[in-house]
Amino acid sequence: MSTPPREIDVLGLGVSTLDVVTLVDHFPTQDEVQRALAVMVQGGGPVATALVTLARLGAQVAMLDVLSDDWRGDLIRDEFRREGVSTAYLERIEGYSSSIASVWVRQGDGARSIAYAPGTVPELSAADIPPDVVASAKILHLNGRHWAACLQACQYARESGVQVSFDGGAHRFRPELENLVPLIDICIVARDFAEQYTGET
Repeated sequence: MSTPPREIDVLGLGVSTLDVVTLVDHFPTQDEVQRALAVMVQGGGPVATALVTLARLGAQVAMLDVLSDDWRGDLIRDEFRREGVSTAYLERIEGYSSSIASVWVRQGDGARSIAYAPGTVPELSAADIPPDVVASAKILHLNGRHWAACLQACQYARESGVQVSFDGGAHRFRPELENLVPLIDICIVARDFAEQYTGET
């Protein structure tokens, strides 16, 4: 039996956010007011950021996620399109709020401080994952968000011979991820994640 052609280089599954990034000289202390060195509004989220990077490198990529019909969701979708990330599998629902984050970046060393509002959109369910779309990808890239959908997508990937890539960020380890990591082909994790997962330094 021949393998079907892979139309998508990387299919992402995760939460897309809108980031308000503020460059500062130092992180503010209590009641302090300081002048920002720069401010920009851009899309964010670990999986979404990886897809934009891949699109800039010439890869065919698509995002699986759910956004609201609010202004945040509109900006996120618009930026995906500008960057060449397919939005064909982005679900849009009315009456909720999409994710947003305030990110302060210290100019001297690039250290970050983040305040995150996850929004109210419900997570994707296992039934929301189209098996044919997963099968059309070379790699499925995820970070454990949309938990039930994530496990289902991994199952479809294994059945279709699609490699699974995992982004385990710092301070993002949670015990249930121990059930996900064995399903991963390409495991990209922060040291903090690795230490919490293994219990070793």
